[in-house]
Amino acid sequence: MVAAAMVVILGLAALAIDLVSLYLARSEAQSSADAAALAGATIFVTSGCTSGSGCSLTQTAATNEAISVGNKNLVGGVNPGIQTSDVAFDFSVPGDPRITVTVQRTAARGNAMPTFFAKIFGISTVDVSALAKAEAYNPAGGNGPAIGTFCVKPWLLPNCDPNHLSPANSLCTGTPGGYFIDPTTLAIVHPGPASQGGVVGQLMTIKPGSPGQATAPSQFFPVILPPGTAPAECPTCSNGGSSGAALYRQNIECCNSRIISCGAITLQPETGNVVGPTRQGVDCLIHEGSTGSGQDILNVNTIGTSSVTATGGSNNPNPSLVGQTITNSNSIVTMPIYDGTQLCPGKSCPASVSANIIGFMQIFVNDEGPPQATVHAYILNISSCGSSSGGGGGGGGGGGGGGGGGGGTVVTGGGLSAVPIRLIAP
Repeated sequence: MVAAAMVVILGLAALAIDLVSLYLARSEAQSSADAAALAGATIFVTSGCTSGSGCSLTQTAATNEAISVGNKNLVGGVNPGIQTSDVAFDFSVPGDPRITVTVQRTAARGNAMPTFFAKIFGISTVDVSALAKAEAYNPAGGNGPAIGTFCVKPWLLPNCDPNHLSPANSLCTGTPGGYFIDPTTLAIVHPGPASQGGVVGQLMTIKPGSPGQATAPSQFFPVILPPGTAPAECPTCSNGGSSGAALYRQNIECCNSRIISCGAITLQPETGNVVGPTRQGVDCLIHEGSTGSGQDILNVNTIGTSSVTATGGSNNPNPSLVGQTITNSNSIVTMPIYDGTQLCPGKSCPASVSANIIGFMQIFVNDEGPPQATVHAYILNISSCGSSSGGGGGGGGGGGGGGGGGGGTVVTGGGLSAVPIRLIAP
């Protein structure tokens, strides 16, 4: 009887080895699916399609990216063999494209997981699969949760589109403008690429240098963003700063960990043209040299396609990227859009002002130059707060979670974009 019991115990122990192996494979399959779905959803953001250019055109690029990344995550020590048929899309909600990826090691595929000891019971292989769904979330015109982001640059852009003057925004001062975001519906007013009448790819001034372009006397869009709870992440060229114009410069150069979310926010305006701090901060951020060159250059002809690219500049900190086609650049940053209400009526500003954040703009900083450190950038994406925006102000440091004051759920994205890329299943 003891011998029989020992046989049973050894058999159960052997089966436990198979169970652990299969559990590990299932976990690896889920990791592969998660990585693939997130990689595919990234294409929605880099293409700018969430700002209205039509994400269905990105299916091939998103599929290829999902397969490439997913198959690099081994399942049971082998390539999981994700195929085109394992990738599905849902574009039923405008501005909220979704991708689903299924990872399979099954008998039907001819790659089922082998067993070790279960063979004695006639079980030689077991099917393992996992599914993941990801989205690029832009609530423009919808009623979903509000959004927020960190690594925001210290330029508070009014909701004034200088290239589309109709319908006119009566709040725009200095240079006339229409709307980027409809103040009633919070939808993007001119979606899609600039070549088709939209805003994606539009070149604009994000920090004017000419006094004639100021929104008010001594107001050129700069603001002082309070530091987050986590230290700012800075490049080696950063000059640091703890207050005033020095902190403004640091917030250009570095990643401020404070989350800025939709709704009311209290900020300190930086009065004056701040030419020196702007020039120093932008030159450090985009690696622009003293001759106005050396920074990465946006390949404008790729705007509106499935993958927006740039060419690595001669000052790119990674020598292997100089002259190469790249999809990531330090020149890609995010800035908040507020409703355009005059923050500083008259010729002076209080120590702090309240602004209503209605969205965010992802831009490619092209250069800074005359007159007086004027900063130019291309629009890559606009994300509206949506009709359910209830967050405000700055939250704590870090990324990925909720943030900001006020009520309601806030969905936060990474520092490069205010269009959050997130897993929504399982």
